[in-house]
Amino acid sequence: MNESKTVDNLEFIKIIEELSSFGISNRNLYLLLYSLTCQKEGFRLDFVTEKNSVNNDNSLLQKEGNKLNLYYEKRRLELKNVPEEKKVFLKLNEVFSKLFSDLKSSLDLKDFMLLEGISQNQLESNNDFGKIFDTFLEVIVGFQGKRMGEFVLPSEIGEFLINLGELEPNASVFNPFAGLATFGAHLENQQTYLGHEINELIWAVSVLRLNAHDRLNYSEFLNVDSFGNWPSSKKFDLVIANPPFRLRLSINQQNDFSGEKWVEGFFLHEGIKLLKPKGKLITIVPRGFLSSHGDKKIRQHLVEQDLLEAVISFPGGLLMQTNIPFVVLIINNNKTHKNEIAFIQGSEYITDINKNNKLFYAEGLLQEVKSALLPNNNQLNEPSSLYNQEAPLLPEFIGIENIVENDYYLEINRYRIKNLKGTELKKLLHFEETFSYEQALEYLEKEDVVDYNFRAPYREFKYVSTKDLKTDSKDYFIDIDSLSNKRVRHGKFINKDVFLVSMIGGNLKPSFLTSGNAIIHLSNEVLPFTINKNLIYPQWLVRELGSAKVKEQLKVLLTGVIPRIRKEDFLNLKIEVPSIKQQHLEMEEIQGLEKQVDDLESNIIEQNSYLRHTVAGPLSDLEHAIEAIDIIIRNLSENKMPQILKTKVSNNHLYTLGEHLEDSRKYVTFIVDT
Repeated sequence: MNESKTVDNLEFIKIIEELSSFGISNRNLYLLLYSLTCQKEGFRLDFVTEKNSVNNDNSLLQKEGNKLNLYYEKRRLELKNVPEEKKVFLKLNEVFSKLFSDLKSSLDLKDFMLLEGISQNQLESNNDFGKIFDTFLEVIVGFQGKRMGEFVLPSEIGEFLINLGELEPNASVFNPFAGLATFGAHLENQQTYLGHEINELIWAVSVLRLNAHDRLNYSEFLNVDSFGNWPSSKKFDLVIANPPFRLRLSINQQNDFSGEKWVEGFFLHEGIKLLKPKGKLITIVPRGFLSSHGDKKIRQHLVEQDLLEAVISFPGGLLMQTNIPFVVLIINNNKTHKNEIAFIQGSEYITDINKNNKLFYAEGLLQEVKSALLPNNNQLNEPSSLYNQEAPLLPEFIGIENIVENDYYLEINRYRIKNLKGTELKKLLHFEETFSYEQALEYLEKEDVVDYNFRAPYREFKYVSTKDLKTDSKDYFIDIDSLSNKRVRHGKFINKDVFLVSMIGGNLKPSFLTSGNAIIHLSNEVLPFTINKNLIYPQWLVRELGSAKVKEQLKVLLTGVIPRIRKEDFLNLKIEVPSIKQQHLEMEEIQGLEKQVDDLESNIIEQNSYLRHTVAGPLSDLEHAIEAIDIIIRNLSENKMPQILKTKVSNNHLYTLGEHLEDSRKYVTFIVDT
């Protein structure tokens, strides 16, 4: 909620800080919005105090003079003069009365009502009550911190997404997981709005917000669980939401909704069913959705049914609850560009103001999206021959056939290396199937490799993890004796000589393991292969996997918070593979050059060692001699020749004998240390 405001909220912040100093909780700050709304609506809001008896609770005994009062004060709000069309405020009064009753008894009502003066001034000096309300709401939410992020969508992002819907004046909108009803607050004309919010207090504040924006007469905002109250028959022009990221559905919910495990898949799968023939669905999802295995099924559905119109990528730091990057998906039952998907980079329209604040130029991005989706803009972009991070982030259209070939991955970067020349690793490597723990035990039984606790719950095996793989292109053999043992009762195992690579971290760490028929336990992040030595020389393969060309491809294909590459993507990496004879010749030449470099390094080390030993003794003697000379001259200066340290070579020279001695000591010490 970073849009510019016409309301000065500094005085309001001061009021809230004063109230906080009296112990009012962050939740109770919403009472200020209720009081503000009642003033605007002209309702009379009474603050009622009740004395309630307390039995057997000495902690609540209050001393007044010389007597003890067996009661405590309970406050409640009472709303009067509510017209028929505003009866929803009677239900809201129940919610806010609970908050009012929770106020600490030490809080003076006069302190709580400090808001009245400033809010009344704002009401008199500003006609846009919706803007006043949102300004105050932003301040209160700011006091809540990150835990409110689940319910809060920045206002400028909410408005941007609503504008993507390009709604007609009488359009209908459904918004589950609505939080503070940001989408509903940005509708206009006679557009109808159905929203769901399960949290009672957030629901109540959202109703106040819809009222502030004059949307209450066109809205139905329900305090319900969206999963249990999903519309069954009504159709909408726009279904829109910012679902809680990676919320896992319960087993019962999964059974009710086509087996979808995550809220993103549920919302897309079920939301599409609610669209009119020309309807749109717009949603925010974490960037990981574009490539995760768990979401492949719903991505496949969107692509094969040609429903996905655009993917708009955003950097992290824009949402309150998380700093992770996210994307906006536009689903359209009436796509203009059939059989292709537009990929648009929102980061071009976001500027860092400081570490914790970003400026979003929503209007510029909105115009770019609309322009890209115009009917006459229908040519597929030709992907570049090699991924270029410096390329302009213009809208790109990728054909559905291309996306199907790439296993329904929706990360745009992977489509920028399509024309790369070279040989795919899958033509050079064969994946070696591993075997299970039970199969490992059976193998040991056959080999008579048993001990007294052979069938114990856990057994030790040599273990290879990514840290055991090599990073040196000249040292790529794993010493089996250096491997640690790990006690396990499950996992994957191998007993062959294999070529290993790491699938995480952005460094493949190509290494060779000679098992000697021993059973080796492999980490899940390490994959084993055998090499077709008729096509590629092992040393050549190791060098090529560390080349700049392969690193550029990895930048594109790595996904996840912890960078990871899929086996299929690894096998699709391309490297240069000349004839086996040429590989041998070039490797011999490279090894010859490396030997020369190694010899030069050894020679330099040898010379340095010789020089060090040659001069170390004389330097040490020189250091002691200068120390002795310094002591002698200083003794002379103190006893017989007081001016000696101030003596110069001649009047034309700048430095004295004392200064020369000091420099000599300093320089000799430096040389000895070096």
